[in-house]
Amino acid sequence: MSQSEILVKLINSALEVESINEYSKLGDIPEWDSLGQLAILSALDERLEGRISHIRDFVSAKSVHELMNLLNANNLSLGE
Repeated sequence: MSQSEILVKLINSALEVESINEYSKLGDIPEWDSLGQLAILSALDERLEGRISHIRDFVSAKSVHELMNLLNANNLSLGE
């Protein structure tokens, strides 16, 4: 499974939906609102064992694409 696929699966799980894809962004679905954003960040931080908590850019990321770019820019892998 690719990093992108893992990220999409993680976001779907965090938001308790199945409609997120690699092109989704904040506001595309009702569940991805400010509370949904916190759920996504919490799930990412848990998956990455706290390694994103100090990277402020994650807070302002508003799409799957932006989150993916931040993971890559910070050499963070979601693993298998």
